[in-house]
Amino acid sequence: MTPAKRQKLQALMSQLTFGLEVEQLGISRSDYSVIHQINAMFTGRERFKQVSDSSITGYNAGCEFVSGIMNYSSLSNVQEAVRLIRRGGGKAHPSCGIHVHVDGSRFLNNPKALIRLVRIVNRYERHMYHALQADSLTAGQDRSVQRRPDGGVGWSRPVNPLFIERLDRLGKNPTIDQVRQAYYNAEGTSGTATYDSSRYRLLNLHALFSKGTIEFRCYNSTIHAGKIKAYIQLSMMICCQALINSRAVKGQRSFDEAKSHYQVRTWLLKLGAIGPEYKTLMTHLTGHLKGNASWHREA
Repeated sequence: MTPAKRQKLQALMSQLTFGLEVEQLGISRSDYSVIHQINAMFTGRERFKQVSDSSITGYNAGCEFVSGIMNYSSLSNVQEAVRLIRRGGGKAHPSCGIHVHVDGSRFLNNPKALIRLVRIVNRYERHMYHALQADSLTAGQDRSVQRRPDGGVGWSRPVNPLFIERLDRLGKNPTIDQVRQAYYNAEGTSGTATYDSSRYRLLNLHALFSKGTIEFRCYNSTIHAGKIKAYIQLSMMICCQALINSRAVKGQRSFDEAKSHYQVRTWLLKLGAIGPEYKTLMTHLTGHLKGNASWHREA
């Protein structure tokens, strides 16, 4: 990444807002002790909500903590909120997950940037699934033997190839309505349902078209503040790259699991994960991968 692009990245990261959903088991919907502690740190639109989630095993024993609209400067307080959830008895569980939302207003006003975002995610999907130790069937969650509410399987599926094909046919100056139509046509849905089945993708664009946010659904259940920081940073950097770059390469990048440490690390550096701010991101997303971090070929 050039110094000029890095400067743009830093500026855009400070401008974009994000939201976080933390599903957990251990704190019930009726136990408000933790949410009161969390909201002592936040005011206005940043305040958290505590909501029920029927997908959590032991429904009455767990709930979902949903952040308000956050700025990047609030990230340290978001981490502290996660620590409060853990101290209050919240635990990770296979039926739970982490969802990150990024402000999508710039994409709704720039369909070319939205198409670039889709292509970036499609190109590096295998890198993401390996780095996050997730897969398309389980969405980072152990739901492979369960079925979704709509009867289908897969909670965090890759970008739909039919959607890519339809995007390729839109021409040089597509409208946001054309992109929206291509998305729902590829999924075979109308997009009118609140919980439309098209949302069960690593990159959920139903959230964009219905609520105005880009949702990443590929993150494992965790109550680890450092991992959640990494998930938020990754989501925001991918969105920033789509907004900053003028083009995105079509097709999937080749991936070799035996060399995954090097391949994922170089991709993260390309996104802008450079310097002390991203040390924990590098640790959590590459530390478990195979191969040499610095060399594509072993000496």
